[in-house]
Amino acid sequence: MKLLFTLLLLFVICTGHAQSDTLYANHSHNLALFFPSPIRQAVSGSENFRFSYNRSIPQNFGLLQASPGSKSNLLVVTNDGQLYSFALHYKKELPQSNKFIRINTSIGHENQTTKVSKPQKVKNPTIAKSQKKASHIRKARHFEDLCSSLLHKNSKNLKSKRKDGLTLTLQNVEYHGSEVYIALDIANKSGIDFELEYLKMFKVNGNPRRKSSYQKLQLVPVYAHNHPVMVKNKKNIRFVYVVPKFTLGDSEKLLFELNEKRGSRTLNLQWK
Repeated sequence: MKLLFTLLLLFVICTGHAQSDTLYANHSHNLALFFPSPIRQAVSGSENFRFSYNRSIPQNFGLLQASPGSKSNLLVVTNDGQLYSFALHYKKELPQSNKFIRINTSIGHENQTTKVSKPQKVKNPTIAKSQKKASHIRKARHFEDLCSSLLHKNSKNLKSKRKDGLTLTLQNVEYHGSEVYIALDIANKSGIDFELEYLKMFKVNGNPRRKSSYQKLQLVPVYAHNHPVMVKNKKNIRFVYVVPKFTLGDSEKLLFELNEKRGSRTLNLQWK
C-alpha cells in the first residue's frame, strides 16, 4: 500500500497533474488544512515540507510546515477515497493560516485510476454540509483567537527542563470550555539548529520502573498554533497545543517528550 501510494505521488509530480491549488508554508507558523472527510494518508515529495495529521484517530485536519528549500507536492487521501494534490512553496510570510478544502477540488477517487485527473463535482449540496463547513470555520477561528491571546499574556513558566543547550518550558495551562490550552516554549542555545521530529504529550500515573502500575495516556492535540518545525540556534519559539479537556489526579503528571529529527537529542519534561 505504501509503495502504491508513493508511485501515485510520483505520477502526480511528474505529470504536473490536476493540482487544485498552491499552498505556502514556512518554519514558524502552521497552515491548517481542513478536508471534507478525515485524512487517511498523506505524503509530500520533499523532506523540507512536513504535513502532520492524526494517524491513530482520523481527523479532518492536518498541519503543514516547511523549511527553506525546493518546491514540492503534497498528496492526500481521505477516508472516502478522494485524492487531493497540491503544489508546495516555501514563503516567509503566509497569506493565510487556515484553509478549507472543498470536495470539488479533488483530483479523483483512488478506485477510478482512469479518471484521476477529472475533479468530481458536488451535486445538490445539502444544508447540513454547509452548516458543518461553517461550524469548522468558527471552530478554527475560535482556536486561533484564544491561542493568540494566550501567547500575548505574560508567561507563568510553570516548569522548565534543560539539556544539551535546549530548554523546554511549560508556560501556561488554561481551560476554555471543552479544551485545554497549553503554551510551550523551546529555546535553542546549543550552537546547532534543532529540527523537531515530534513533541508528544502524555498523562502519566505511577512509576515507570514499576511497569505493572504505570499508565501512560497520550493527549492528542485537536489544534496547534505556531508549532515549530525548526528552532534555529540562539532562537526560541512559543506555541500552543489545544487538547480535549482533562484533569490531573493527585498522583498524575503531565509528560512532554521532545525528539530531534535526524538527530539523537531528546528532552523530557514532567509537570505536577
